[in-house]
Amino acid sequence: MPQIENEEQLIDWLKTQDWQVCTAIAARAQLRSLPIAMDTLQQDPNDTQSQIFFLTGLRAVLTDAEISVTSTFKHSGSFSIHELPDEIATDESVIGIIETLARCPSPGSVLKDVTKVRESAWGEEAPLKLFMHPVWHDSPDADAFRDIWSAFDTKFAANSLWSFWCDWYRGMLAGQPMDWALQRKIALIEEEIWNNGPEAVAAEIDKIKAKFATQRPQEPRFPAYEPNDLQSLIQNRIIATASLQGLAVQISGAIEQYHADTGANALPEAFSPLQDMPALMNAIAQTLGDIQQPEDVSSETEQALRAEIGRLNAKVADLEGKLSALSAKIESLSRSEKGKVFSLLRNTALLGGLISGLWAMSGDELGARSRYENIVTYTNDIRALLMKEGLPQTQVETSLHPRTRPDKGN
Repeated sequence: MPQIENEEQLIDWLKTQDWQVCTAIAARAQLRSLPIAMDTLQQDPNDTQSQIFFLTGLRAVLTDAEISVTSTFKHSGSFSIHELPDEIATDESVIGIIETLARCPSPGSVLKDVTKVRESAWGEEAPLKLFMHPVWHDSPDADAFRDIWSAFDTKFAANSLWSFWCDWYRGMLAGQPMDWALQRKIALIEEEIWNNGPEAVAAEIDKIKAKFATQRPQEPRFPAYEPNDLQSLIQNRIIATASLQGLAVQISGAIEQYHADTGANALPEAFSPLQDMPALMNAIAQTLGDIQQPEDVSSETEQALRAEIGRLNAKVADLEGKLSALSAKIESLSRSEKGKVFSLLRNTALLGGLISGLWAMSGDELGARSRYENIVTYTNDIRALLMKEGLPQTQVETSLHPRTRPDKGN
């Protein structure tokens, strides 16, 4: 696939894409520009013009992002920066997006977004999948903007008119968007409320969030898989959050690579629990990230954290059971099925990273650590059996057993 190297090639490519893909790319470019408005507001937080400028930018980006991922989205008024038809059919529509991209402070990140879409097999889910990747893609030219954001987050994250927006932006940057249904409700706030300024919008958002929390279906809990003690995890929440976020990105990337390599629409059944793990990890990371003072964690936060960890551990137990069953029947699978299994197993970073990361957070809970060891054993057994079939031995020499943690011993 030839690379896109100039604006003309980018315009030609955008003309071939669904308008929602184009809008998603443009919205992510706008996300990278928001620190400019943050910097202006920080200089004088009470300046009405700066508040309106920032709020207008936030609304525009949220609205465009929501439009891009929701095909049936209907919004009040005509506020969205990009009112695009069902298919891009005019140069004017594309040029509008190009102008947005041109203002982006990190052109390299834009091109990485485009490359992700071009090289993926996401299909209609491309806009949604794109938002599951970090906005900056570890771009070195974003350091100054990250510093502005960090200062803004420190100043306004707690108990301010901008608290919700800090949470929202933090999630977007990390590739962990807030629930899109909640974002949709906020994008649909009445025009009159938006026009009344940040105080009115913040009050309305609080109402929406409270109502949304009561309307969401209750997710099941798995008490048998919930941790006995959270103290160590909460005390080390910064490291744990970074680890979980990294694992979520790693697993999502490995799954995408699997789809690209094999052309399969779904993971092999034995590995299907991996599909849900990134979202579960991001939920735990979000809850940990919201904790400001480790010695003053509310009972509601503790319960939410126990429930989220229980769901993740239950999914790990499901993976353990499915791998056990696969190891018993691997020889009876067709060569095509074996090849798909091997396509995942040869990526030692996938399961190795998963096990090492979860192991580090398991503390001394033997049940959890035993599950991780079993997964390693089953995986090694399956790989050994596949080796007998003469499948290519690529990146499989390294054991998946995690290194012993220095502070815990064997």
